[in-house]
Amino acid sequence: YWGTPALLDSLEFHCGINSADAAAGFRSGRFDIAGNLPPRDLEQILLDRRLKAGLAESIRKSIYFLVFHQNGPLSADPRIRQATSSCCGAR
Repeated sequence: YWGTPALLDSLEFHCGINSADAAAGFRSGRFDIAGNLPPRDLEQILLDRRLKAGLAESIRKSIYFLVFHQNGPLSADPRIRQATSSCCGAR
């Protein structure tokens, strides 16, 4: 849909991670994508220019979001971010 498909062998999901560990993992580069972050952590991550974080929101009865660590090895490819965003109906 966006041209040449991104080459990706696998995705690794970490479930059961608390929000503080998710935020710390995102900041350290352990996680390329994070969601359900507390508002304070989300704001700090989005304001941290070295992370180059992008935001995808999907508004429904509840609000869910993903934050992309654009310096990470996988999410550095905009095609991967676009594909991930589109699968959750993000704008």
